[in-house]
Amino acid sequence: MRGWRVDNGESLYHMMPLNGKVTLENVAPLFGGRLTSALEVQAAAAKTEVETVRLEPTTPAYGVVNLRASWEYHNLRLDLGVENVANVLYYNPLGGIDIADWKAGANANLHTPVAAMGRNIYGGATIKF
Repeated sequence: MRGWRVDNGESLYHMMPLNGKVTLENVAPLFGGRLTSALEVQAAAAKTEVETVRLEPTTPAYGVVNLRASWEYHNLRLDLGVENVANVLYYNPLGGIDIADWKAGANANLHTPVAAMGRNIYGGATIKF
């Protein structure tokens, strides 16, 4: 995906490169309830066409794997998941610039993209009433 200005040919700001998400889901009975499990692969192409006036950073291509499971029984639901299973260091193409170490007058090439979240393990419980 690419966008550009018709007056000067410069790249548009904040354009997401080619990306996608594929999920394989399975549902099975378990202990009188229903277990739903999912394997998700999320990927994005490298972002190389950037708007230089706004110091938009380039980002490399990436791919991450996420796992999720939920178990439902009557009015109870338990959720468990792991995002970025392999703890891959990647940069969301629309994640912005890391300015934590920025100093006035610094070289614009020193601006780096914000790193995306590493491995994340979560759980939850829901009761309907």
